[in-house]
Amino acid sequence: FFSFTGLTQALGTICLLYFTLIILINLYKAFLCILPRNLLTRYGKGSWVIVTGASDGIGRGFCEEFARGFNIVLIARNLEKLVKVQIELYDVNPKIQTRTICADFTKSSEPGFFDKIAKQLNDIDVSILVNNVGLGDAGPFDKISEEKLKDMITVNTLPQAMLTRKLIGSFKTRKNRSAIINVSAMVGAR
Repeated sequence: FFSFTGLTQALGTICLLYFTLIILINLYKAFLCILPRNLLTRYGKGSWVIVTGASDGIGRGFCEEFARGFNIVLIARNLEKLVKVQIELYDVNPKIQTRTICADFTKSSEPGFFDKIAKQLNDIDVSILVNNVGLGDAGPFDKISEEKLKDMITVNTLPQAMLTRKLIGSFKTRKNRSAIINVSAMVGAR
C-alpha cells in the first residue's frame, strides 16, 4: 500500500514546509511587520534619552527620532553644532526639553572625564542611552598615525563601556524599562 520511501518523503516535505513557514514568519516579524509599540509607555513619559555623537550623522538621526516624545541629552565635542541640532529639535517637537554636554571623547581616558558627564545627568530620569560616538579613518592600516589610532580605539570603545557603567545602576532601579543602544558603523567596513 505505502512504501517506506514514500512515507519518509512525505514526512520530510511536511517538516520542510513547517520550518520554512516558521522562518518566513520570523523574517516577517523582524523586518516587515511594524508592530506598534508605544515607546513612551515602555520607557517612561518625560524620561530622557542620551545620544553621544549627537551633532552629525546617525547620532543626529537618533535625536530627531527620539525628539518626537522624549527629552534629549545631546553629547558631542563641537558646541556650535550641538546648539544648532538642539534648536532644530524644537522644530520636531517644541514641547521637549534638551540639554547639551560638550565632551571630546578623544580625551575620555583622562581621570574624571565620565564623572563630569554623569554629574550633569544626576537630576534627570534617563531611560535610553545611545552609544553612538565613533571615530574612523579609512585607508591602509600602516598609513594611520599612532596618535589617530590611539584616538580611534579610545573613542570607539571607552565611552560605551564607561557611560553604560555610570548609568547601569539607575537603569536597574527605574520603574519603567531602560535601553542601551550601541551603534557601530565602521566595524562592518572592509
